[in-house]
Amino acid sequence: MCGRFQLALTWTQLVELYGLASSGADPGWAPSWSVCPTHRVPVIRGVGAAREGRLARWGFPMPWLARQGKDPWSRALINARGEEAASKRTWAGPLRRGRRIVPATAYVEWSRRGGRKLPVSIHHARGEPLHLAAIASTFEREGVSVEAVSLLTTAAHPSVERIHDRMPVIVPSEQLDAWLGEGPVPAFERWSPPPLSLAPLPTSMNKAGHLAEPPGPADWDLGT
Repeated sequence: MCGRFQLALTWTQLVELYGLASSGADPGWAPSWSVCPTHRVPVIRGVGAAREGRLARWGFPMPWLARQGKDPWSRALINARGEEAASKRTWAGPLRRGRRIVPATAYVEWSRRGGRKLPVSIHHARGEPLHLAAIASTFEREGVSVEAVSLLTTAAHPSVERIHDRMPVIVPSEQLDAWLGEGPVPAFERWSPPPLSLAPLPTSMNKAGHLAEPPGPADWDLGT
């Protein structure tokens, strides 16, 4: 986890939400109800009046695959465990110098019942956007620089742990500049998520790529 999220906001709405300095340039973002690994996703960097938005690839490449004769970009490191990030070579530098926000209107997790994978939307109980903590680094791919991000994860809050034992780190609104700044890493392990609600999604989400419209009614009941 987290292997899918939703962002039903336009670029104009993101500019307003974060007060982005780069307000004139839409990088080509279209709202999506099914954002998948390797998709280009909006990321926020910088603090205060200097906040900027851009698109970045969701998922670091795996450089060690090249030693096996495989394409490092064929698989994606989409999440970093928050408890281990500061001590891991892959994540330590980005955690200190490349902290970002990935906006989301919900993240998606799966409830496994028997042999079924049942998708669940986990979203702010008051309908507000979620500020997902992310870390970024720049890689070279065929001579082109590519910025990639991974989401930071933590142990699930009791309100959602019946669905999965992990969840994204959600940055409180009052901590945005602390997280996006270049100073010491904030004590994110002490943050509590906002009030969260769960809603079933249709099982067609199991195979969905980018969705430009809401996925429709669920074909299963979260309470059963």
